[in-house]
Amino acid sequence: MVLVAGLALGALGPPAPLSAEPVKMTLDEATDRALAQNLDLLLQRQSQDSARRRADQAWSELLPSVNASAGVSRSRSLLSDSGSGSTTQVTGSLSMGLALRPGLAATIRDTRLELEAETITTTAARTGLINAVEREFLYLVANAGTVDLEELALELARSRLESVQTRYRQGRASELDVLEAQVAVAQQEPVVQAARADYESGLREFAGLLGMDPATDLELDGEVTVEEIRPDADRLVGEFLATRSDVIAARVELESARNSRRETAGNGRFPTISVSAGWSGNVADPSGDWSDAAQDSVSLGLSVSIPVDSWIPASSTGQAIASATDQVTAARLRLDQTLQTAEREIRDAAAQVTAAWVQVASADASVERAQRAYEMTEEAYAQGSRSLLDVQDAQQSYLSARQSVLATAYQYRAALIDLRAALSLDSLEPLTNEGVNS
Repeated sequence: MVLVAGLALGALGPPAPLSAEPVKMTLDEATDRALAQNLDLLLQRQSQDSARRRADQAWSELLPSVNASAGVSRSRSLLSDSGSGSTTQVTGSLSMGLALRPGLAATIRDTRLELEAETITTTAARTGLINAVEREFLYLVANAGTVDLEELALELARSRLESVQTRYRQGRASELDVLEAQVAVAQQEPVVQAARADYESGLREFAGLLGMDPATDLELDGEVTVEEIRPDADRLVGEFLATRSDVIAARVELESARNSRRETAGNGRFPTISVSAGWSGNVADPSGDWSDAAQDSVSLGLSVSIPVDSWIPASSTGQAIASATDQVTAARLRLDQTLQTAEREIRDAAAQVTAAWVQVASADASVERAQRAYEMTEEAYAQGSRSLLDVQDAQQSYLSARQSVLATAYQYRAALIDLRAALSLDSLEPLTNEGVNS
């Protein structure tokens, strides 16, 4: 069953635009613009790019350190007269060193886990933004319908006031009827102004969500359509629980804690091997015979550093390892907590969708009854068997029923968006598969 929450009230659209050329936008266009311009998402993408660069460069930990130096000096005797004149000396050296730490692999692994965590955060931010744009877009479309209804109520009140004044001049209506009609117009005018102001304020907020200037004049093109979906909570939990972004992030956090413990234990309890090589040389007098003046040397070194105090429980290294172990335990508990919370949110969101559809069906049925009652009251008033207040009450009930159709349609779509968020989805398509519906 598919319903469209529209207004069968004539060619009434959203409130009049503020400028002559508003920016028209559909939901898909709004989503594309938000994904391209939303500042929060752009910042998160930048953070992900930084993490990717660190991960790509993590192998540099395996490169040796290389240092080279060269110099030239010239000296001569200042006080003695040895007759030897001045002496020129040229020196140069090259050295390399590499420390192979036991926790080096864990250090490199940590950058990959950091990138994975940033990727999950970016994906969650993108999904959240898509859902937020759709929710706000649909809210504004429904709000535009509310403005239309309030304007229609004002139009009807003014038309009824003219009719009553005509009947009063003809002696067919009382002064009280005229006063009641005037009060109805006076009361409805500020309601229309407030509804329009709320709608325009929402448009400015929506423009900011899209990364646009809040002063941009937007005109939204869309409808709040609803299609019944019967979510099976058990199937949703079984299919989507493990792929929720917060569950995946909690698993990455646990793996990162385990990796940090391996890194701490490796660096603190196992030997570190250092390899070094160097060459140095000098020429005492470059202008003479180099075979006599040149001197050079080559050195190779290998050292092993074995930590001893780290095996003592009360040592600083032992304390660090114990703390890392506590972090692993805490991460495991947070994962269990996340799984429990995620399952509860999925089941609650599925129940809200079912309840919201009942409200949609009820509102759609009640609007027909309210419309018929309003028409019958108008006919009775024209025949003199009902008062103007009766007509106004019936009109208000009818317009309230129309507003309820808009509100329940939006609430149902919002419930579906909440369900998508609970499943870490940015589309309704997986929810319409036969295997997901009950």
